[in-house]
Amino acid sequence: MAGGTSALKGVMPLYKFIGNKILTAVQNRILKSNFSEFHSGYRSYSTALLRSIPFEVNSNDFHFDTEIIIQCLAVKAKIVEIPIPTFYGDEVCHVNGMQYARNVVLASLRFSLGQMGFLYDRKYDLKNQHYPRTDSPYSAHQRIVDKVPAFSRTLVIGCTSATMIQRLVAKGCVVDGIDSMPREEVPAALHTYHRINLATELERLAEILKNNNYDYILLADVLERMVEPERLLDFIRTENAPRPRPTVIASTSNVAFIVLRAMLALGQFNYGVRGILDRHHTRLFTKKSFERIFVQSGFDVEEISGVSLPLSTVFGDSSGLAMKLEAATDFLARTWPGSTAYQLIISAKPLPTTNQLLEVSQDHSEDLRNHEQAEVDEDETETADAPVVH
Repeated sequence: MAGGTSALKGVMPLYKFIGNKILTAVQNRILKSNFSEFHSGYRSYSTALLRSIPFEVNSNDFHFDTEIIIQCLAVKAKIVEIPIPTFYGDEVCHVNGMQYARNVVLASLRFSLGQMGFLYDRKYDLKNQHYPRTDSPYSAHQRIVDKVPAFSRTLVIGCTSATMIQRLVAKGCVVDGIDSMPREEVPAALHTYHRINLATELERLAEILKNNNYDYILLADVLERMVEPERLLDFIRTENAPRPRPTVIASTSNVAFIVLRAMLALGQFNYGVRGILDRHHTRLFTKKSFERIFVQSGFDVEEISGVSLPLSTVFGDSSGLAMKLEAATDFLARTWPGSTAYQLIISAKPLPTTNQLLEVSQDHSEDLRNHEQAEVDEDETETADAPVVH
């Protein structure tokens, strides 16, 4: 099939040749691949590769061959096509061509939609999968970076985005980080790194907050991964010094996104490897519930805005049509974030607690007493030094 029409010289039926070409073109378009064909039955696989992909959960039908190739593409396996002579004998083929075509196209579409976060299929849940990155100015992480002024003292809770941290450092910010990963797995640009499991070691956060006066605390896609995000917000509010109060900027997926609503109307609510219904998300938020969790945790919400669907990432196109569409959907997400936003960003300041107000009052009273005592001492000194007039 790689050699033009040479397969026809091996007595390959013309209708199969044409069907193969059409199906391959469709699959290449869906999967962003460039194979001469997807449908050869003559293949070899390394045992190391087979140990790394869940081929046991693939179909027992003929489109198994498509599914395993998709798994190879997903893990960036090296795939080489080697032309071989085509030979058709007298054996009878029992493949239902139309059903086979339908199955391979659906398998390709399921993988593609799974990459976008709209569907989940266990066979494509591959831990060493690589996702495309984007420098889109409309991404949630870039929007967060834009909200942090230059030279700010910043704490990033959840350090998976090396790009966001690098851009903050480039603005002159001093950036500390907290995450559960080993130090070698987090961005080297961090000023200080604290390895803390927030699910079991949240108390360790108190010491960090008390010993550092942060201007900004960033929670990029963190709260939805916690069973009790309220506890984290409580710690941020109560363990900070009463003055100055840091600004908390947080982002999360919007479960009320119009595409997800449409899928739910069709009976689809599929967790996946990323996206709004990432299978690691334990809490889901709408615009109102995201705002509510901050208000009920004692925060003053300053702003909540929407982020558009990252089309440039989905389609791997950071300069063409996808980016133009992303710009258009960004306007919609900012205007009607409740339903058209793919993600939400909130900026909020923790309100002082009773103890913090009491501490401020005590400090203020002590300052007043010291000031008054200083004035008394000054008056006594002036009196003692005054000349005596007879």
